Amino acid sequence: RIIYAPHIYTMGSLFQGSFDPVYYIMKPNGKMTSHARYNFPIIGSGWLSVSGTYSSEDEENVCRVDFDKAWVKLIDKKNNNDDDDSDDVQPFESLEA
Repeated sequence: RIIYAPHIYTMGSLFQGSFDPVYYIMKPNGKMTSHARYNFPIIGSGWLSVSGTYSSEDEENVCRVDFDKAWVKLIDKKNNNDDDDSDDVQPFESLEA
């Protein structure tokens, strides 16, 4: 779980909503997936997910992230309970899910 991601916080604040929680799943083979639960007054709530790759640009200080797929899962208002662990309110694992 990501504690602080300035770009995500800024996007949420600009539109008077939020992204929480935000998860990064980083695998040893350089592939990664990110899931961010969003909640905005006008569009409601759901999950914004992306996947791609990560690597080092210089093997020391600079990393690179390339997202090449994105998908959204809308959450029905009747299932909009932050404590609910059911599949209805969890993100799709991948674009193919």
